Amino acid sequence: MNPIQKFLWTVGLLILALIPTWFFLGFRSLLAPSGFFQNLFVFGLGFYFLGVIQLILLIIWLIFAFHICTD
Repeated sequence: MNPIQKFLWTVGLLILALIPTWFFLGFRSLLAPSGFFQNLFVFGLGFYFLGVIQLILLIIWLIFAFHICTD
């Protein structure tokens, strides 16, 4: 695999691994919280529901990126 293909695979997999973040940003922009407590509540819900999934997907991405780059 040439370096350009490795780069494209790594970036493509990173975009897929960040899907929970895109959902959170879209959800937050739809709600448009105003004020400290509304922002805190939305951030807390996003972290509670999507934080663990995001962490697991990023660890899986690191493993795949390592295997792609060392191939």
